[in-house]
Amino acid sequence: MNNTALQLGLAVGIAACGAVLGAFPSTEEGFADGLNHLIAIGAVTALAGAAATTALLGARRHS
Repeated sequence: MNNTALQLGLAVGIAACGAVLGAFPSTEEGFADGLNHLIAIGAVTALAGAAATTALLGARRHS
């Protein structure tokens, strides 16, 4: 199950990155803007995961 979830998550992540980059013009500036957006999306995703982990583990420790 874990291997399947890992492969699915990787495929969806790569597809999402391609969709974000595809939304910008095919120029050097467009590529740079797309990468800036991908970095922002990655940072927000990491922060959301950290917040969810903290909330779930915090609730578990206080029980």
